[in-house]
Amino acid sequence: MRVRALSLFAFAFALSVSAQENPATGHVFYFSAGDSAKTIQETVNAIRTLIGSTQTSLAPDTRRLTIQASPSDMALAQWIFQELEAPVPVLRETQADSYPGPALATDRVRIFRLAHVNSVHSFNEIVNAVRTIPEITRAFPYSSTWSIAVRGTQNQVDAAEWLARQLDQPAPSPGQRRAEQQLHIDERYGPELRVLYFSHVATLQGRQEVTNALRVIPRVTKVFPANDIGAIAIRESAGAVSLAEWLFTQLDVAGPPPAAKSSAAQPVTPGTDLAQVFFLPPSTTAQSFQDTANSIRGSTQAPVVFPCASSNALVFRGSAQQLTQAVSILKAAAMF
Repeated sequence: MRVRALSLFAFAFALSVSAQENPATGHVFYFSAGDSAKTIQETVNAIRTLIGSTQTSLAPDTRRLTIQASPSDMALAQWIFQELEAPVPVLRETQADSYPGPALATDRVRIFRLAHVNSVHSFNEIVNAVRTIPEITRAFPYSSTWSIAVRGTQNQVDAAEWLARQLDQPAPSPGQRRAEQQLHIDERYGPELRVLYFSHVATLQGRQEVTNALRVIPRVTKVFPANDIGAIAIRESAGAVSLAEWLFTQLDVAGPPPAAKSSAAQPVTPGTDLAQVFFLPPSTTAQSFQDTANSIRGSTQAPVVFPCASSNALVFRGSAQQLTQAVSILKAAAMF
């Protein structure tokens, strides 16, 4: 019993010391009279998302937010509150503000304010890319000022900021060309990041078909379109990104070409699959287009035969033998 009593005393003493070293503190935040219920709730959710363990209590009738947290978490909560409550000036480009104090040993906190977003749809496209491509689990959209608050590793928040800047662009003028953007991160972080901009495909259907083709032919797992500015953000291994870049160049066309044609066969991996794009004649009907795709898919048993109806393009991926079979079917159907 004496040993047990001593053990309990030691445990209680350790808890007491821990509480003194990292005591929870309380603070009341007051929202301004002009803040809407939506703005208030977004601020509360942002603080909860980025800090996690914080105890929060919102009193909407008095516009008060009470927080119980450790001193370090409280300092972060105060910074987030002040940043989100501050008036945002008219911006010419994306603004990124970094938390100046420590969060966790390996974490960084950053808030991006977007300059060119003017709709919930385009805002959500950027939010999804910023959250998913760098694999950030703590990211919160603050639509009241078109802002995104993120918390992650240095590489993650750097990638998120780069993406936000590439996707937060004004809508292009007709015929405007934008150069592909690349980001090479620390090798330990993993795959490459690219943002590809359409120069010719202008319809939503056409852009969605190209986006899906990039998912299935190079097998890129992270592909996110930003249709309002005509961009696609991708992240994958160097080999898959290279194939995606090639395929994007082939499919970024302004509708069906005036005559049947094909790209050169593109090696996927040396000694294995090939990829090729076939543009069927402009006279091809929707039914014959689908029938031809089904015939090639069934006869060759190729891994992927992907139709892009808006440009009459069939994208093929398979072995050299399967590709030869596909070409024979197209020629027999007078499609190529």
